[in-house]
Amino acid sequence: MQALTKDIGALLGLQSPWEVMQVTLDLESMECRIEVVCRTVDGLACPKCGAKCSGYDHSRRQLRHLDMCEYRKIVVAEVPRMRCEKHGVQTLQVPWAEPKSQYTKAFESWVIKWLQEASVSAVARMIGLSWSAIDRIMQRAVTRGLARRADLEVTRIGVDETYVQADETTMPVQDRTKNGETHRCYYWTYLALDAGLVAVDYCTSRARAGPVAFLEGFEGALQTDGYKAYDGFEAESLITTYGCMAHARRYFYDCLKTDPVEAPYVVGLFRELYAIERGLRKINACAETRMKARQKEAKPILDKLEKWMKEKKVLPSSKLAVAINYSLNRWDKLTRYVDNGRIEMDNNLVENALRPFALGRKNYLFAGSHKAAQRAAVLYSLLGTCKLQGIDPQKWLTDVLDRLATHPAKRASELLPHNWKKAQKPTLKKAA
Repeated sequence: MQALTKDIGALLGLQSPWEVMQVTLDLESMECRIEVVCRTVDGLACPKCGAKCSGYDHSRRQLRHLDMCEYRKIVVAEVPRMRCEKHGVQTLQVPWAEPKSQYTKAFESWVIKWLQEASVSAVARMIGLSWSAIDRIMQRAVTRGLARRADLEVTRIGVDETYVQADETTMPVQDRTKNGETHRCYYWTYLALDAGLVAVDYCTSRARAGPVAFLEGFEGALQTDGYKAYDGFEAESLITTYGCMAHARRYFYDCLKTDPVEAPYVVGLFRELYAIERGLRKINACAETRMKARQKEAKPILDKLEKWMKEKKVLPSSKLAVAINYSLNRWDKLTRYVDNGRIEMDNNLVENALRPFALGRKNYLFAGSHKAAQRAAVLYSLLGTCKLQGIDPQKWLTDVLDRLATHPAKRASELLPHNWKKAQKPTLKKAA
């Protein structure tokens, strides 16, 4: 029995003066109860001020732990309490059961594993935890293993990539400072096409500070819509900005009903430009081939469109005038793709990456807090990258969540989808 208590103490990560006093097993309830005590009660220190205190009594705390065996393990600890002259009665801290301890990591890793096979309510009933407690476990799992910004390569794609598409969308978030209302926050999405990475950056506003902070150190091509927050990057950094031809076309498409004479002509020119791109995609053309084809076929069409917009006389307040001004004010950015075969004609690919947010707003309506919205941004980044990399998200999650508790935090980037995929290749070849 003494050897058993020592082994269990080592498994739980207990250190002196904590010891396992007794282990009981109930076969009917499938429950293993472990009694843990603190042998030393003299010379206790107040956890708030550090002053030496005398022992007062013991507080009985019940801590749950899920082990690999079929038994539900419940640890009951007799935790000493002390009387401090300044702060009154205080309870001794239990370091071996704190969130960062090996004990808690092991417990939480098994809760996460069970959540892969059962609903939250079923797991809550099985191990006697509330929904909020399970939610906190999931929060800590994400934060501890995958959401550390310093380790997340996927959220710093701008540093190593040279071509990024960017766009933003809204997210209603509950805010304690606004009673009965939600705060309009934003998910800024960045897509690195060459590497197959997507990063979602959560910001509480649509201010320019968001993309400026995220793209710090980035050098290369940045493709966006016409939102003013992206203006100024070229003057302040080594970034070349490209426009989105789909946004320009959309303005003219909206004029078809109000101006059925002039608008169809422009929409037809856009149709010709997109036909060129479809043809290049069908033959899987390289960057050099695309550049040559665009200069030969697309440039004359763009010149014709520019000339028409500059010469056309329309009412300043009309929709067609708005469409013309939008394109002419951004004409250099809109047409630069012709001279660079790597660049897409529009940023529709990053807009496609925003679709899960629209679906999410319909399903869960809003985020419960700013922290919840930030965690969602991390998960959107990871699962979006899985999609771009052709990875089955369930397969990736199953493997990563099993390894998360014991994987070194300094090597968290190894678990990111694009790095995880590289590590799977040798295994797949051997299996074949």
